[in-house]
Amino acid sequence: MPTEADPAASGAAAALGIAAAALQFAAALKGLPGLADLPLDITPPLLAIVLGLAAWRLLLHPHRIGAEAALLIGLQALLALWLTTAGAWSGGAETLPRKLAEIVLLGPAMTVAGLAVAAHPHAFRGFAAGCAAIGLAVALAVPLAVAAGIAVLGGATDAETIRVQYQVATLALAAAAAVLAAGAAEARPAGTMLRIAGVAGLALAALATGGRAGLVGLAAAVVLAPAAVLAARGRIGAALAVGAGAASALGLGLALVLALTDPAGTPRTLARWLEGALGAGAVRPILWAEAWRLATPLGLGSAGFAPTAGLGDLRGWHPHNLGLEALAEGGVPAASLLLAIALVCAATLIRRAREVPPVQLGATVGFACVALAQATSSTDLGNRMAWLWVGIVTGLAVRALPRRLAVPA
Repeated sequence: MPTEADPAASGAAAALGIAAAALQFAAALKGLPGLADLPLDITPPLLAIVLGLAAWRLLLHPHRIGAEAALLIGLQALLALWLTTAGAWSGGAETLPRKLAEIVLLGPAMTVAGLAVAAHPHAFRGFAAGCAAIGLAVALAVPLAVAAGIAVLGGATDAETIRVQYQVATLALAAAAAVLAAGAAEARPAGTMLRIAGVAGLALAALATGGRAGLVGLAAAVVLAPAAVLAARGRIGAALAVGAGAASALGLGLALVLALTDPAGTPRTLARWLEGALGAGAVRPILWAEAWRLATPLGLGSAGFAPTAGLGDLRGWHPHNLGLEALAEGGVPAASLLLAIALVCAATLIRRAREVPPVQLGATVGFACVALAQATSSTDLGNRMAWLWVGIVTGLAVRALPRRLAVPA
């Protein structure tokens, strides 16, 4: 009896990928003109859609779960359990409940959603297309907002929202650049040039947003994503040449931007990077050093860094580095588990490189660059974005098996 693929399942998989991309960059979407004035937070409905579709696919469709994905789930469960235990000696009474809820409930859910997205080619293509569309929309909106003197995409708001929104906007630009750069390695000449032009536009927009982590992630993704595609096809020489060429083009473009703008007109991201990351007003190095200094074998307790450091019980004053945060708040056990999770992600990229389509591998390498830049300088352990990236990367070890519909002979 002949069989045919289930089109409804493929459509649901694509919807899952698109919804996951929208959830990942909900803050960037909410900042776009037309969406900024919506009287509701778009994150909860997107979260419900993503988790519902992911659960439906994983529970009702056959999947092959690789060892890396199974190990990741176990490590993340142990990390959540330990950080919950470490909350018993935390001084962060106000921020602890919400942070633990995100680590214990939202984080694993987002990781599983990422696994489901990466497991199905239609879901991953939907996710990649969603990331590209969101990034291009942000790239169009950023220069308009800057030209109009608007402090934040879509209108003015409080300083903390401005900071976070622009950070997420730059991460969205970086993810879109990763998708376009990976696709450029396999497109026809006209398509390759179009994608390169898109990457250039995204990079220019990223110079204006102020998100330094996203800019670093974008640069790394543009170099490594197309190189990974070519390497997966066995074209090592071409991969090295493309990587070197992309790095040179980025360096030349940055030099031109600096040469053509006076110091007072330096693009916002570069100005923040030069003055904030390297200058006398640098905050992150101070937080990193303090987290290292305060670290103890069992940690300060979940959400305990800021109160112990004399910064108050405020969520925003975390170490801005997941490894240092885990060490400071969860001690050696948490830091070891987080390191193991990072190693599992790296091992998955290496072991599964030839089992997935080259473009998916390249885009995933680009996403990993964005995630690493975010994890080492921006977010905290409760951030859903970091855990979705973990699922996307480790999801290379999960494959959705074909579900067939029987049709009459």
